[in-house]
Amino acid sequence: PALYIQCKKDEHAMAVGLWNYFADIVTEPVIELDKKYSDIRFLDCTGELKGDKVYLSDIPAFGFAAFEVRS
Repeated sequence: PALYIQCKKDEHAMAVGLWNYFADIVTEPVIELDKKYSDIRFLDCTGELKGDKVYLSDIPAFGFAAFEVRS
């Protein structure tokens, strides 16, 4: 209920940050992107890029996760 997402995009890449401001864990989050990307880097999480979706590891209570995708 208190998951905040912030994105920044240019012509080659997009960075996404997720902040969980709640006492419950976010389990198996899936982020749908605007298009397919070919490369991904993770910060404070793990995950997998499949087409236009990012499958992230759980985000703990009051935790943070981020990733950057590139064309």
